[in-house]
Amino acid sequence: MMKLQSFSPWEEGFFDNPYPFFDRLRENEPVHWSDAFDGWVITSYDLVKEVSMSNVFSSDKLNLLFNRLSAEQQEAMSPMLENMRYWAIMLDGDDHKRIRTVLNKTFTAAFSESMRGRIEEICDELITEMQKKESFDLVEDFGYPLPATLIAWVIGVPEDKIEWFKGVSGDISKVFNLASNPDPECAKKCLLAVLEITAFLKDILSKPEALAEGTLAKSLVVSDLNEKEIISTMTLMLVAGHETTTQLIVNTIYTLLLHPREKEKLTSDYSLIESAVEEVLRYESPVQNLARVATKDYVLGGVKIKKGQKLVPFVNAANRDVKAFEEPDEFRIDRSPNKHLAFGFGKHLCSGAYLARMEGAVSVKKLLQAFPDLRFADEKQEVEWVRNVAFRQMESLILKA
Repeated sequence: MMKLQSFSPWEEGFFDNPYPFFDRLRENEPVHWSDAFDGWVITSYDLVKEVSMSNVFSSDKLNLLFNRLSAEQQEAMSPMLENMRYWAIMLDGDDHKRIRTVLNKTFTAAFSESMRGRIEEICDELITEMQKKESFDLVEDFGYPLPATLIAWVIGVPEDKIEWFKGVSGDISKVFNLASNPDPECAKKCLLAVLEITAFLKDILSKPEALAEGTLAKSLVVSDLNEKEIISTMTLMLVAGHETTTQLIVNTIYTLLLHPREKEKLTSDYSLIESAVEEVLRYESPVQNLARVATKDYVLGGVKIKKGQKLVPFVNAANRDVKAFEEPDEFRIDRSPNKHLAFGFGKHLCSGAYLARMEGAVSVKKLLQAFPDLRFADEKQEVEWVRNVAFRQMESLILKA
């Protein structure tokens, strides 16, 4: 093993292709101190899973997320902190259990299946518009509006607010960058976005009689959660409920186009569609990491972690670990078994995983059937990846049909 320089996600080339960085870390220091994160970066499958399962590591890392900002900036960001305080991904124990219970009552398999027809309708509407164009942006024209429209209904957001919702949720999602890059401009955008969305959600909640039955908003209002917890939960769902699904859809089409044999295998046998989606969740995971904080001293992979230190387990690094997956850098739509960690693990397993999987499978099948000659508009096949530490996402994906 070789001693490595301190890893930073802001190094040249990381966002374009993080996997060589992860391979180097995993092979030499799977528990690696990163000055950029001011914490331990974890890159092996077994250790990422251990961190996710152990009660030693807490999800209550909110203060560490902002500790690289100045005291003045932290004070200015207090509305952001207040909103995020009750995000389920930031909680442990009873608070986490209470909020997860409400979410799990809404995001059941039966509820998700009841949305299948609506998902198909939205897909058909979007595809009809795309068919009128010589080329289209899969992110802008399909990958974003499908899950955004769906989650907006689930939450209780009117459809005429979708475009606005896109902007504020995108800005809020970049809050995780502040943990390794305390950029004042990013902090300002996050703050303004959360102020907007908080005011909007308060307005929605002030008229509970107008909330549709079956929506998350209705479930939250009749639960025992207080207003702050409800607003926090709805904000998280607005951000996480569509950002990751957008990336899943776009990453699936992108990866299939890069692997024409696998694409042909799928279009010849659509019974493989669920398996193909699972492989994309492993191969190009939409979520990059799930931070934790040590509640006491602990030895992880032979390295002593001190109480209060931050850990950054990279899910997409774990999902490319050769010790967990045969030839992990190969994309195989019929891979089995495929025990990826894309939706987290243990008590923090994503509540909306079933719905996201179904959206991915339905939409990708619809796209491939509607556009049998789907291809890159740019022969170089180059894309620009968003500089977002939390999510693996593209700015755009221009295609021809």
